[in-house]
Amino acid sequence: MGIVTALRQQARNPGRVNVFVDREFRLGLSKGLAARLRVGQELSEDEIHELLDEEAFEVTYRRALQFISRRQHTTDEIRKKLRRKQAQDDLIEKVIEMLEETALLDDLNFARVWVENRQVFRPRGKKVLRLELRKKGVSNDLIEEVLNGFDDEEAAYKAAEKAFPRYQSLPRELAEQRFLAYLARRGFDYGLCRKVADAMLKNALVSVEGSEVET
Repeated sequence: MGIVTALRQQARNPGRVNVFVDREFRLGLSKGLAARLRVGQELSEDEIHELLDEEAFEVTYRRALQFISRRQHTTDEIRKKLRRKQAQDDLIEKVIEMLEETALLDDLNFARVWVENRQVFRPRGKKVLRLELRKKGVSNDLIEEVLNGFDDEEAAYKAAEKAFPRYQSLPRELAEQRFLAYLARRGFDYGLCRKVADAMLKNALVSVEGSEVET
Protein backbone atom coordinates (compact mmCIF):
# COMPACT_ATOMS: atom_id res chain seq x y z
CA MET A 1 0.00 0.00 0.00
CA GLY A 2 1.30 3.49 -0.86
CA ILE A 3 0.18 7.10 -0.45
CA VAL A 4 -0.42 9.48 -3.38
CA THR A 5 1.95 12.35 -2.58
CA ALA A 6 1.62 14.47 -5.75
CA LEU A 7 -0.48 14.84 -8.92
CA ARG A 8 1.37 16.99 -11.46
CA GLN A 9 0.19 18.05 -14.92
CA GLN A 10 2.73 17.11 -17.55
CA ALA A 11 4.51 20.12 -19.05
CA ARG A 12 4.58 18.76 -22.60
CA ASN A 13 1.11 17.20 -22.52
CA PRO A 14 -1.42 19.19 -20.46
CA GLY A 15 -3.98 16.43 -20.93
CA ARG A 16 -1.92 14.02 -18.84
CA VAL A 17 -0.97 13.86 -15.16
CA ASN A 18 2.06 12.33 -13.45
CA VAL A 19 1.16 10.40 -10.32
CA PHE A 20 3.67 10.18 -7.46
CA VAL A 21 3.28 7.53 -4.78
CA ASP A 22 5.41 7.82 -1.64
CA ARG A 23 7.21 10.74 -3.36
CA GLU A 24 8.25 8.60 -6.34
CA PHE A 25 6.83 8.76 -9.85
CA ARG A 26 4.68 5.67 -10.46
CA LEU A 27 2.55 6.28 -13.53
CA GLY A 28 1.15 8.76 -16.03
CA LEU A 29 -2.61 9.01 -16.52
CA SER A 30 -5.09 10.94 -18.61
CA LYS A 31 -6.77 13.80 -16.76
CA GLY A 32 -10.00 11.82 -16.68
CA LEU A 33 -8.44 8.90 -14.82
CA ALA A 34 -6.26 11.12 -12.64
CA ALA A 35 -9.41 13.00 -11.49
CA ARG A 36 -10.32 9.90 -9.48
CA LEU A 37 -7.22 10.34 -7.34
CA ARG A 38 -6.31 12.84 -4.61
CA VAL A 39 -3.20 13.63 -2.63
CA GLY A 40 -3.14 11.55 0.55
CA GLN A 41 -5.16 8.71 -0.97
CA GLU A 42 -3.95 5.17 -0.37
CA LEU A 43 -3.24 3.03 -3.43
CA SER A 44 -2.55 -0.68 -3.44
CA GLU A 45 -0.44 -2.35 -6.11
CA ASP A 46 -3.58 -3.97 -7.51
CA GLU A 47 -5.25 -0.57 -7.84
CA ILE A 48 -2.17 0.83 -9.58
CA HIS A 49 -2.23 -2.05 -12.06
CA GLU A 50 -5.94 -1.49 -12.68
CA LEU A 51 -5.26 2.17 -13.45
CA LEU A 52 -2.45 1.18 -15.80
CA ASP A 53 -4.79 -1.24 -17.61
CA GLU A 54 -7.46 1.45 -17.95
CA GLU A 55 -4.86 3.90 -19.22
CA ALA A 56 -3.61 1.41 -21.81
CA PHE A 57 -7.19 0.88 -23.00
CA GLU A 58 -7.79 4.64 -23.30
CA VAL A 59 -4.57 5.13 -25.27
CA THR A 60 -5.49 2.30 -27.64
CA TYR A 61 -9.05 3.59 -28.06
CA ARG A 62 -7.87 7.14 -28.77
CA ARG A 63 -5.45 5.88 -31.40
CA ALA A 64 -8.23 3.96 -33.11
CA LEU A 65 -10.42 7.07 -33.11
CA GLN A 66 -7.59 9.07 -34.68
CA PHE A 67 -7.36 6.55 -37.52
CA ILE A 68 -11.13 6.60 -38.05
CA SER A 69 -11.28 10.41 -37.99
CA ARG A 70 -9.07 10.54 -41.09
CA ARG A 71 -11.14 8.10 -43.15
CA GLN A 72 -13.44 5.12 -42.78
CA HIS A 73 -11.61 1.89 -41.90
CA THR A 74 -12.41 -1.80 -41.81
CA THR A 75 -12.01 -3.86 -38.66
CA ASP A 76 -8.98 -5.57 -40.14
CA GLU A 77 -7.29 -2.26 -40.96
CA ILE A 78 -7.76 -0.96 -37.42
CA ARG A 79 -6.49 -4.23 -35.93
CA LYS A 80 -3.32 -4.11 -38.06
CA LYS A 81 -2.64 -0.44 -37.36
CA LEU A 82 -3.01 -0.90 -33.62
CA ARG A 83 -0.69 -3.91 -33.70
CA ARG A 84 1.90 -1.77 -35.47
CA LYS A 85 1.59 0.59 -32.50
CA GLN A 86 2.37 -2.45 -30.32
CA ALA A 87 -1.00 -2.48 -28.60
CA GLN A 88 -1.85 -5.73 -26.80
CA ASP A 89 -4.19 -8.08 -28.64
CA ASP A 90 -6.72 -8.25 -25.80
CA LEU A 91 -6.96 -4.44 -25.70
CA ILE A 92 -7.31 -4.28 -29.47
CA GLU A 93 -10.25 -6.67 -29.41
CA LYS A 94 -11.94 -4.71 -26.61
CA VAL A 95 -11.50 -1.47 -28.56
CA ILE A 96 -12.84 -3.05 -31.75
CA GLU A 97 -15.85 -4.42 -29.86
CA MET A 98 -16.65 -0.94 -28.52
CA LEU A 99 -16.22 0.68 -31.93
CA GLU A 100 -18.52 -1.88 -33.53
CA GLU A 101 -21.15 -1.38 -30.84
CA THR A 102 -21.19 2.35 -31.56
CA ALA A 103 -21.15 1.77 -35.36
CA LEU A 104 -17.81 3.55 -35.74
CA LEU A 105 -16.57 0.31 -37.27
CA ASP A 106 -18.92 -1.35 -39.74
CA ASP A 107 -17.40 -3.53 -42.46
CA LEU A 108 -20.68 -3.90 -44.36
CA ASN A 109 -21.18 -0.15 -44.54
CA PHE A 110 -17.52 0.30 -45.50
CA ALA A 111 -17.94 -2.10 -48.41
CA ARG A 112 -21.13 -0.42 -49.62
CA VAL A 113 -19.57 3.03 -49.52
CA TRP A 114 -16.43 1.73 -51.25
CA VAL A 115 -18.42 0.28 -54.15
CA GLU A 116 -20.63 3.38 -54.45
CA ASN A 117 -17.63 5.71 -54.53
CA ARG A 118 -15.87 3.57 -57.09
CA GLN A 119 -18.89 3.67 -59.38
CA VAL A 120 -19.13 7.45 -59.15
CA PHE A 121 -15.47 8.35 -59.46
CA ARG A 122 -13.49 5.33 -60.72
CA PRO A 123 -15.82 2.60 -62.04
CA ARG A 124 -14.62 -0.98 -61.64
CA GLY A 125 -15.88 -4.46 -62.45
CA LYS A 126 -16.84 -7.05 -59.86
CA LYS A 127 -13.51 -8.84 -60.16
CA VAL A 128 -11.44 -5.82 -59.18
CA LEU A 129 -13.91 -4.69 -56.52
CA ARG A 130 -13.66 -8.11 -54.86
CA LEU A 131 -9.87 -7.91 -54.81
CA GLU A 132 -9.89 -4.37 -53.41
CA LEU A 133 -12.30 -5.23 -50.62
CA ARG A 134 -10.42 -8.42 -49.72
CA LYS A 135 -7.23 -6.38 -49.40
CA LYS A 136 -9.10 -4.14 -46.97
CA GLY A 137 -9.97 -7.20 -44.89
CA VAL A 138 -13.69 -7.39 -45.69
CA SER A 139 -15.03 -10.94 -45.39
CA ASN A 140 -16.12 -12.84 -48.50
CA ASP A 141 -19.70 -13.09 -47.21
CA LEU A 142 -20.00 -9.32 -46.84
CA ILE A 143 -18.38 -8.73 -50.23
CA GLU A 144 -20.87 -11.01 -51.94
CA GLU A 145 -23.75 -9.35 -50.09
CA VAL A 146 -22.66 -5.91 -51.29
CA LEU A 147 -22.01 -7.05 -54.87
CA ASN A 148 -25.28 -8.96 -55.16
CA GLY A 149 -27.09 -7.49 -58.15
CA PHE A 150 -24.08 -5.44 -59.24
CA ASP A 151 -24.29 -4.62 -62.95
CA ASP A 152 -20.90 -5.10 -64.60
CA GLU A 153 -22.14 -3.80 -67.95
CA GLU A 154 -23.43 -0.56 -66.46
CA ALA A 155 -20.12 -0.10 -64.67
CA ALA A 156 -18.18 -0.80 -67.87
CA TYR A 157 -20.09 1.88 -69.78
CA LYS A 158 -19.52 4.37 -66.96
CA ALA A 159 -15.80 3.62 -67.05
CA ALA A 160 -15.81 3.93 -70.83
CA GLU A 161 -17.57 7.29 -70.84
CA LYS A 162 -14.99 8.71 -68.44
CA ALA A 163 -11.94 7.32 -70.22
CA PHE A 164 -12.75 7.14 -73.94
CA PRO A 165 -12.15 10.83 -74.83
CA ARG A 166 -8.43 10.44 -74.09
CA TYR A 167 -8.14 7.80 -76.82
CA GLN A 168 -10.21 9.48 -79.53
CA SER A 169 -7.30 11.37 -81.11
CA LEU A 170 -5.33 8.13 -81.67
CA PRO A 171 -5.49 6.04 -84.83
CA ARG A 172 -8.48 3.68 -84.63
CA GLU A 173 -6.48 0.45 -84.21
CA LEU A 174 -4.26 1.91 -81.49
CA ALA A 175 -7.23 3.54 -79.75
CA GLU A 176 -9.08 0.23 -79.77
CA GLN A 177 -6.09 -1.68 -78.39
CA ARG A 178 -5.42 0.75 -75.54
CA PHE A 179 -9.08 1.20 -74.69
CA LEU A 180 -9.61 -2.57 -74.44
CA ALA A 181 -6.58 -2.84 -72.16
CA TYR A 182 -7.91 0.01 -70.00
CA LEU A 183 -11.26 -1.73 -69.48
CA ALA A 184 -9.60 -5.09 -68.78
CA ARG A 185 -7.44 -3.56 -66.05
CA ARG A 186 -10.62 -2.38 -64.36
CA GLY A 187 -11.93 -5.90 -63.96
CA PHE A 188 -14.23 -6.40 -66.95
CA ASP A 189 -14.10 -9.64 -68.93
CA TYR A 190 -12.99 -9.61 -72.56
CA GLY A 191 -16.43 -10.11 -74.06
CA LEU A 192 -17.85 -7.10 -72.22
CA CYS A 193 -14.74 -5.02 -72.99
CA ARG A 194 -15.17 -5.87 -76.67
CA LYS A 195 -18.86 -4.96 -76.64
CA VAL A 196 -18.32 -1.62 -74.91
CA ALA A 197 -15.29 -0.72 -77.03
CA ASP A 198 -17.17 -1.46 -80.26
CA ALA A 199 -20.09 0.70 -79.14
CA MET A 200 -17.86 3.62 -78.14
CA LEU A 201 -15.81 3.45 -81.35
CA LYS A 202 -18.97 3.21 -83.46
CA ASN A 203 -20.49 6.26 -81.75
CA ALA A 204 -17.24 8.16 -82.20
CA LEU A 205 -17.20 7.29 -85.91
CA VAL A 206 -20.82 8.38 -86.35
CA SER A 207 -20.05 11.67 -84.62
CA VAL A 208 -17.09 12.31 -86.90
CA GLU A 209 -19.09 11.48 -90.03
CA GLY A 210 -21.93 13.68 -88.84
CA SER A 211 -19.54 16.59 -88.38
CA GLU A 212 -18.14 16.12 -91.86
CA VAL A 213 -21.65 16.17 -93.37
CA GLU A 214 -22.49 19.37 -91.53
CA THR A 215 -19.30 20.96 -92.78
